[in-house]
Amino acid sequence: MAMPLGFKISAAVILLLTLLVNIRKPSDLAVGAWIPAEIVSFLWWATGVTKLDSLDADAIVAVQQRVAALTPRGAAVHVDAVTHMTVPSGDGYDIPAVLYHPNSTARALNEQLMVTVYLHGGGWVLGSAASVDAVARALAVQTNGLVLSVDYRMAPRHPFPTPVDDGVAVVRWALKHAASVGGDPRRVAVAGDSAGGNLGAAVALSLAGPRLLVEAGAWRSPLCAAVLVSPPLSHAYAARNAGSHARYAHRYLLLRRVMVAMWSVYLAGPRPDPERVAVTGRDWRASPLEAPAWRLRALPPTLLPYAAAEILADEIEDFAAAAAATGARGVALRRYERTVHGFFTSGAPEARECVTFAAGFLRDHCAR
Repeated sequence: MAMPLGFKISAAVILLLTLLVNIRKPSDLAVGAWIPAEIVSFLWWATGVTKLDSLDADAIVAVQQRVAALTPRGAAVHVDAVTHMTVPSGDGYDIPAVLYHPNSTARALNEQLMVTVYLHGGGWVLGSAASVDAVARALAVQTNGLVLSVDYRMAPRHPFPTPVDDGVAVVRWALKHAASVGGDPRRVAVAGDSAGGNLGAAVALSLAGPRLLVEAGAWRSPLCAAVLVSPPLSHAYAARNAGSHARYAHRYLLLRRVMVAMWSVYLAGPRPDPERVAVTGRDWRASPLEAPAWRLRALPPTLLPYAAAEILADEIEDFAAAAAATGARGVALRRYERTVHGFFTSGAPEARECVTFAAGFLRDHCAR
């Protein structure tokens, strides 16, 4: 089956950026007129997101629609069934989601499969379940489990904490009602890339408790595992001028100004107030690295894949270290040396290896 155009675009962009990992100035690489118009459109978006904090809600929605028009529509991996459904939120909204079922035999025998709730990336303002269709299909097949991919509400019209609340609502629904769609409520995992990884961390931390039982080692997460790919984990790190935040502040698509703009719109909506951004950014549900030690201790086995050459590397490593220091079990880093932020959904070789490794991690920790 031919790769859909959108995946070719994404893979090409990631490939270009990967080639640039060791290039420090534009003159080091001559880029000719061979670049397809679709890639130019993608890079137009990358330029547009750097201005998000100066746009109103309607203008940001226009950017969202522009990116959605480039979203691939096609089957990358065959699954047995794809079902569009909704899950009730806590405020009366029906959260759209896409359920992937990999196995016709399991369906016929009513066998309960593990469930991975997947939260897409896109800086809390872009992306959709459709944008991660290929990853969701691959995870479903390689885990032999259900994948429930969530179209959570996004900023600017639905800033923090609504995206977190939607993620929590879907995971709680799966923990209670997974059997109604062929899933095993005792084997529910959460996964996500980029902003979706941030939401996945917040969801996992939200399920912690009670505190005394966690601290006594007498409580375990209701989630069997979490896979958080390249997640932003601390608003405070976004403007840092040290480590990976200095090395990659102006390189490889996820620039510092892009990260700061996305954080601002996520935390406070269009034309954000700096004071509100600062206060909200300290909330651990927005910045999981700020979570109290007992919540970090309550994490399920967690895999954190990330690119060496990305601005978020330091906060990802610090989050893993902070969790390990509390006694959290099974928190693991997986570093990819020659790629950049966003690789997981690109279809590039590193992406395929990472999806396979993530699926193995989920299988291992969510076995019966």
